[in-house]
Amino acid sequence: MSASSRLGVDTKCAWVAYTELEVADMDYFPEQKADLYLSRSEPSEEKPNNYLLYYLDNAQFFVVKKLIKVIVGHEETGDWEAESGSDYPCLIFVCDNSRMEERITDYIDSLADSSDAVLRFITTSLSSFAV
Repeated sequence: MSASSRLGVDTKCAWVAYTELEVADMDYFPEQKADLYLSRSEPSEEKPNNYLLYYLDNAQFFVVKKLIKVIVGHEETGDWEAESGSDYPCLIFVCDNSRMEERITDYIDSLADSSDAVLRFITTSLSSFAV
């Protein structure tokens, strides 16, 4: 199974990709811009149409927690939906090791009861992409 299929990303559809620099002037993006923004060319009814990918290379856990809190706060403002006319993107966190992936997943799960945000998260580690 390829890494893209494990992530739930449909490789058969056309994607438009934007870098952090290309979305810098778009005010409805979170303050901490993603490393990559992916959008489906043809919207799907079953799967998310937009993804924000964060590559967490050597990131310390407390920094990642702060990033997640900022994103949750941003989602709760409703700015994305109001400005873009689409649902909030699915968040993909690419970790440099499986231990960090586990810690992030546990932290996200712990937020589920304490936040009104309706976010979709995908976590993976670089080892998932090893060939």
